[in-house]
Amino acid sequence: MTRAIRSRIVFLTIVSALAVALLALGGFTITNLATRLEAANARNATQDDQIDGLLEDLHASQENGQRLWDQILALGAVPDGADPATIAPPGERGERGAQGPPPTAEQIAAAVAVYCTAHSGCIGVPGTPGADGAPGQDGAPGQDGQDSTVPGPDGAAGVGVASIECLDDGTWRFTLTDTTTRDVPGPCRVATPPEPTEPPEGELP
Repeated sequence: MTRAIRSRIVFLTIVSALAVALLALGGFTITNLATRLEAANARNATQDDQIDGLLEDLHASQENGQRLWDQILALGAVPDGADPATIAPPGERGERGAQGPPPTAEQIAAAVAVYCTAHSGCIGVPGTPGADGAPGQDGAPGQDGQDSTVPGPDGAAGVGVASIECLDDGTWRFTLTDTTTRDVPGPCRVATPPEPTEPPEGELP
């Protein structure tokens, strides 16, 4: 690396450091000026409110004094003093000054935090429950689940046929393994005709 290149690198480094320092100083100055401007606007707004309150009190006092003066005159007496209207007649209120800039998000958040701290955390009175909403639409069919690998419980014992019997009247009787019986109409047997008998000698069949 040549001497000229090293000198250029050192020069660029110094210039970069100075630029960063100037930017930081400018940012600090702008932030400080903005903070001071906001504080001045807040003081001016407070003073305006105080002046308005004092003017309202002064006007109310003058109106009250004028009413008392008029009442004394109405009673036929002569007040001791001068007519309030001639001492300090109320003048017209001047125009209000231009509104300052709106509060920043940080100022609003700080004001809300102070208010909530003084009012139990900004917890309001619970509202009235709303009406039920309309039923939602059915969702898409889900996928079939996997077959269980756990065998299910054994079922109840089945009932089978223990024996079958043919009754004398031709009815089938099924006796089940639970000792109950079921009769089913037959016939389960065919009646045997009686055997023919031979007639006595000398008689025709």
